[in-house]
Parts: sequence; C-alpha cells; structure tokens
Amino acid sequence: MRRDEDISILLTDKNFQKVLSNWTASTDKEKSDICKKHNLNLEEINILRQIWLGLDFHSPDYHAEKIETALNDTLWEIAKKQNVIRGKSPMRALYERFSRIAALLIVPVILYAFYIQFHHNPAPASDNHAIVVQSQPGVITKLVLPDGTKVCLNAGSAISYPNYFTGKKREVSLTGEAYFEVVKNKEMPMEIAAGNVKLKVYGTTFNVNAYPNESFAKITLVEGSVSLSSSGKADQAKEFFIKPGQTVTYYRESNKLDVEYKDTFQYTAWKDGLLVFKNTSFDSVLRQLSHRFNVDIELANKNLGSTSMDATFKNESLDEILRLLSLSTPFKYSYGPQHKLPDGSFEKSKIYIEEK
Repeated sequence: MRRDEDISILLTDKNFQKVLSNWTASTDKEKSDICKKHNLNLEEINILRQIWLGLDFHSPDYHAEKIETALNDTLWEIAKKQNVIRGKSPMRALYERFSRIAALLIVPVILYAFYIQFHHNPAPASDNHAIVVQSQPGVITKLVLPDGTKVCLNAGSAISYPNYFTGKKREVSLTGEAYFEVVKNKEMPMEIAAGNVKLKVYGTTFNVNAYPNESFAKITLVEGSVSLSSSGKADQAKEFFIKPGQTVTYYRESNKLDVEYKDTFQYTAWKDGLLVFKNTSFDSVLRQLSHRFNVDIELANKNLGSTSMDATFKNESLDEILRLLSLSTPFKYSYGPQHKLPDGSFEKSKIYIEEK
C-alpha cells in the first residue's frame, strides 16, 4: 500500500477487517502473503490490529449492521480529509495517523450508538435465525461460521448456529462429528452442545465425535483449551479441562471419562479424506464405516469385534475396504436386500459380516 494513501481506507475493507480479526489464527506463510499484498510490515499490521480490535462498539441491544455502517461512513469521511504528514519518517507519520484516526472514531461511533439505543427500537429477534447445515452420506462438508470459525463436518453429521452471534457466548449445536478451528474471543466463548455433552471453547483446534446412536462422545484436542461438562452429571458446575494431545471419551450411561494420549492424527485424519486405524478394534472400525458410508453393518460373530486392526484408506469404496480387511482377518460379508419405503426412497443398505 502506498505511504501517501490514507491507511484508514484499508480499515474500511471488510475482507481486511476479517484478516485483522483472524490474524492470530493465520499461518506464517499467510501472514507473509498479507504483508506483501498490502505493502505492510508486521509492526504496522499489529498497530492496525490494536486499532481495529479496540473499536468494538457493537451492542447486543441493536443490530450490528447499523453500527458497522456508521463506522464505515465515518472511516470514509476521515479517509477523504486525512493527508500524509510531510517532513516526518514514514513509520512515524503512519503511527501518528493511526492514533489520530482512532481518537476521531471514538466520538462519532459512540454518539451514533447512543442515538440508535435511545431513538430506535432494537432489531427484532426474528432478524437472527438458525442456520442448519447437514453433510450427506459419503460427503465431507467445509463451512465458516459468522465469527470466522472454520468447521469441517463429517459425513452424516449436522450443525446448527445463528446467522450472527450475539450476547455473551457463541452457541452451536452438533449432531455427529466435526473438526473445529475456533476463532479466539475471550469475551464471547463458544459453547458447543452435542447431545448431553457441552464444550466451552475460547479459541482452539479440536475434534468432536458425538453421533446420537453411539454410547459415547469422543473429544480430541489438538491445541488450545476446551472444557467439558454434561447435563447427565450430578454436579453440573464442574468442568473437565482437556489438555492438548488428549482424547477424552465420555460414556453417556455411566457418566465416566476415559483420558488417553494418542496421536491426534488418528482421530482427525478423516477431514482430509483418510480413514486411519491404529490398534483399532474391529467393532470400532465397523462403526466408523457405518457412519462414513451410511450403511447398517451387523456383526454375526461378536468374537470378531475385539480383533485389533491397523490400516489406512483413502478414496477406497466400502467394498474395497472390506475386501482388503478380509485379507488379514478371517471374515466374509454379504449385502442384505434393500426395501422400498412408502415415500419411494430405499432404506439404508445392510451388510452382514460373519467369521469364515
């Protein structure tokens, strides 16, 4: 960006505002590319972030878009009038211009906020509605929440969230499995409800496996901090804080927790289209295949269920996976008949597995 161009213009760019908000979650390469694109260095980016993150005058009592419009209008007016301070070093001039912009912004934005609060009715609750995204069988769906949080939704899973977050927390509901990269916000933590399991997140990367037909929920923390609580606990006030590298399994019936340290890749590889089994019981393998391919799998011989397996698959069909697994494990499989439902669709495929 040219040094004779007012930096306030850049602050009105919504895409650049997102860059500033998500800066800490960006990789070193992404940060380098952003600096090159806008001809800024890291010190200048940090100054911009301090200004932008400090300009949070949104109130839950009125619609955020109204304040955002006022902010942008004010920024553009300043952009028209401000000029580069001549006779000073570029960095010093840039810093003083930032400080001046921040000071000028505070008064008009606060006045506008009070004007809306006392002379206009709050935005109706109907403005904020729930968005539901469902990932179809065999499909992995990627999406971004209103705060910039990235979510990877596994096959047969669903997520529900508001079209914008308000209040003191970001509430999300999950059915199935998802991988989250949550944008950090200490003032508004994210709460994820998955059945009777609740997770509180301030900004971190983790995986949640909570299919409703399973007897457990499994949370794998890659980095950051997540607390787990459950409506099934006698004392709901207590939270269990998960540490990076831990995988915690919560058993719904007994309200017990099992904590283990394993390679997190085993539980998160699915987001990259991989199925990774390391010392995994045949029962667990079949459950994962059932969710992935939306089929019912019935194991006739329960003794096979405890058989341990090690394998990695990518892009293979269900038939091919079962065929390859059967080479090292003595089982055979067959498909049951599919019946047509009253609405014209067909019921889920059923696979029977028995010992050879």
